Amino acid sequence: MEVGSRLQFGPDGPILVVTRIESKPDKPLEADETLIEEATRVSSPAPIPDLRASVQASPTQAPKSKPAEPVFVELSGLGTARLQRIELNKEVIRFGRDQALEGAIDAAAAVVSRRHAEIRRQNGRFVVVDLGSFNGTLVNHRRIAEPELLHHNDRIELGPGGPTIRYLDPANPPPPIANERGQNAGVPSGELARLAAASSDHLATMVLRSESPLQITGGAGGGMFTERPFGSTSRMTIGRGEECNIRLDGLLISNRQAVVVNTNSNLTIEDLNSTNGTYVNGARITGRKSIRPEDVIQIGPFVLRVHPQRGVTVLDTRAKTRIDVFQVTKEVSNRSGPGKVRLLDEVSLSIQPERVCRNAWPFGCR
Repeated sequence: MEVGSRLQFGPDGPILVVTRIESKPDKPLEADETLIEEATRVSSPAPIPDLRASVQASPTQAPKSKPAEPVFVELSGLGTARLQRIELNKEVIRFGRDQALEGAIDAAAAVVSRRHAEIRRQNGRFVVVDLGSFNGTLVNHRRIAEPELLHHNDRIELGPGGPTIRYLDPANPPPPIANERGQNAGVPSGELARLAAASSDHLATMVLRSESPLQITGGAGGGMFTERPFGSTSRMTIGRGEECNIRLDGLLISNRQAVVVNTNSNLTIEDLNSTNGTYVNGARITGRKSIRPEDVIQIGPFVLRVHPQRGVTVLDTRAKTRIDVFQVTKEVSNRSGPGKVRLLDEVSLSIQPERVCRNAWPFGCR
C-alpha cells in the first residue's frame, strides 16, 4: 500500500484514498484509537488525487451493479411426466402440445391447444399472453383476455384443470391490492369485493328443477373476468362478436347477446334474441328489462353486475361451479300415439367443476 492507493468497502461501498502513511507507533494502539492525525501536522502532505477522475480512469475500481437474478417457471400437472424447471432466458417462451415449443405438453392433454400461451419479456418484466387457445389461459384462477403482467408465485393454468406454470421471480413480488378500475381489472371493489371474497374458496351450487329456471344458491361466481366503466357512452353491447364492448367467449354466448343501457342512472338490459338467453335473478328475460345494481345477471357461465358509476363487472364461474340435479322428471308428447313419453324419471346427479357430463339413456345420449 502507498500514498494514492484506494480502498473500497464492498462492491457498492465508499472508496477510501490513502493520503499519508505513518511509521509504526512505539506502543500498540488501543481498540478505540486510530492512526489518523490532523493534517496540519504534515509538513508536506502528498497531493490528494481527484477521486472522480481516478475512478473513471480505472473502470475495474468502479462499483459494480448487482446482476439481475434469473427468472424461472415450474411446469407441472396434466401432460407433464415430471416437474420441469425452465429458465426464462429468451425473449419469448411458448407452451402447448407442439413438441417443438420450449414448454412442450404431452399430446394426450386435450385441454391444451397446440400453441396455447407464451411468456414474453416486455419492458424489463414478463407478461403471459394467451395465443387464442380454445380453453383459455388462467392466471390465479382468472381467465385472461389480454397480456397479463406476472408477479412472483403467480399460478398460470393452460385451460381449466390443465397443466400449471408457477412463475418464480422474487425480485417482483405481488403488488398491494389496489382500487384501480379498468378493463380486465383483477380486484373488485365495494360490494363486489365482498361478494368475490365470500365465494372465492367455496363452490357455488346450481339447482335445476323440472319446472323452475336455473338458480344460483351457493354464491355468485368465481374470479373477476373484466370490468368496464360506462365512461362517455351510455350503451354497452355484450357478446362474442368483435364489435361488442364486452367480449365473452364460450359456446353458450351469441355474437350479439345483450345490451346494457345507462340513462340518467336508470339501468336496463335487453336480450338481443340470443340462442341461450339472458337471465336476471334466475329468470330468463325477453326484450328490455329494468335492473338495479344488486340484481344478478347471468349469461352462460358469466355472472354480471351493473352499476351506474362503476359500469359492468363480469365474474367468471367456469372454475367454481358445481351443478346438482335433484329428482328431475321430464315428459314430452308421444308423437306416435296418445299420451306422453317420460324422458327423465326423478333423475339426480352432480357435475363437478370443470367436468363434462354425458349420460346414456335407452333413447340416446344427453
